[in-house]
Amino acid sequence: MSETPNDTELRGIADETLAAALRRFAPERSWNNVRALCRSGKVFLDGERELDPARRLRGGERIELRESAPRVRRNEYAELRVLHQDPHLVIVHKPPHVSTAPHDKSSHAPAAEPTVLDALRQTVAKPSAARRKAGAQASLFVVHRLDKETSGVMCFARTKTSERALHEVFKRHQAQREYVAVVQGVIGTQTIESELVRDRGDGLRGSARDDTRGGHRQRAVTHIVHAEPLRGRHGMMTRVRLRL
Repeated sequence: MSETPNDTELRGIADETLAAALRRFAPERSWNNVRALCRSGKVFLDGERELDPARRLRGGERIELRESAPRVRRNEYAELRVLHQDPHLVIVHKPPHVSTAPHDKSSHAPAAEPTVLDALRQTVAKPSAARRKAGAQASLFVVHRLDKETSGVMCFARTKTSERALHEVFKRHQAQREYVAVVQGVIGTQTIESELVRDRGDGLRGSARDDTRGGHRQRAVTHIVHAEPLRGRHGMMTRVRLRL
């Protein structure tokens, strides 16, 4: 892959991610580099542009790296959804591939790459014209983070009082997360236990698929607390409520 960087073709292996396939043929490239190649539109799967570096492969797909292909520019802000806001806090759904906030906490300037905090400062927490003229930033405070590649629900404080209260909630692990999903087939109430690792084999955090990968492990428990059978166009489905 590294010998012909502008016109490279390789084949995928079943159950590996697209990013892992690229690094298998070019281990000198970093995880960040191969993920950036995917998201910028330089990678093609069976002739079609594939932007998701975490895409799981069936095996045998033709993977092409076309570094001369036009770059795709994505508006990450467009995928950010505000779920709730009030005078004390803002709750959003963070899309993948976007950092929560700039790494330099002392900086008030926008990050080189878009962050969730920047997006909220430009929308729901935009300061008044007078305050903007004076160089003031919107009052928003980070109380927890999600990894850049992870999507999920996040909470931001709008006052120092709510920041202190929310920090205490997350510090004591008192925040409860519930998700509702529709899955194919029929399943019942159950508990799923797994182990989270820093590297699941593609440079990202996640569940390990064997006993040798990932180093330090953290036990994770997911409770399926309610399951409701549904009948859809493609057979039986189940609506489940997950509690982490």
